[in-house]
Amino acid sequence: MRLRRQRPNTRLFWFVDGRLYTLQSLSACWFRWRCPAELARERIYNFLNLTGTETMKIIEPLLPHRPPFLMVESISGYIGGDVPILNAERPIRRSEPVFSGAEPPLHWPSVYIIEGLGQCCSLLHLVWIYERKCVTNALGTENISDLLTNTDAAEDNYYTLERLLEIFGDGTMNTASKIGMLASVEVEVVGRVRAGELLEYKVEQTRVLENLSRFTVQASVETQVVAHGTIVGAQLEKYL
Repeated sequence: MRLRRQRPNTRLFWFVDGRLYTLQSLSACWFRWRCPAELARERIYNFLNLTGTETMKIIEPLLPHRPPFLMVESISGYIGGDVPILNAERPIRRSEPVFSGAEPPLHWPSVYIIEGLGQCCSLLHLVWIYERKCVTNALGTENISDLLTNTDAAEDNYYTLERLLEIFGDGTMNTASKIGMLASVEVEVVGRVRAGELLEYKVEQTRVLENLSRFTVQASVETQVVAHGTIVGAQLEKYL
């Protein structure tokens, strides 16, 4: 058994029978064993167990869109694995620029619903990549929200987005060097979204083939489905 300390006062790693394990301090009195896959799942849960402006700090580094064209405001759930699922939300306010000068009833444009589903697909793909990288690299027990948003360690470069990109190495999540595009959109809008309602997204990544990813998507208000279908996204290098 070989003992190695990676960072002071953070975590310890053990290699036992060819597998890597982490000993995490849960209190001053007791410890328990944690395997890398379990740690990754917990970090993803902590990362996405945020709401409101805190989640916006995570979304904005991952998406190039900015208000009023940022159609995802909060992430409400994530299920990892081979077929990951992401749930997100966007409150529709009466003060939206698109409603300026319009007479009631104020209906959210259908193209905005589809755009929001596309942005959710991009978020899901990036978080799924992050989950795989966490398992592959057996990263420590730092909260993913700290690593991405730098909210709790403003002066510690270890928790910055730049550090995350450095860990990944290949720039997979570097939105400055890559661009996401819609390769195929087959979405049917079957209902209307009105000002004052909460638009809920659910996207599921069903297949990945090289730089192409296929998603089944659904948008709803309360329990009523307003849009559903499939989206195929492509990730391309940005040459400009």
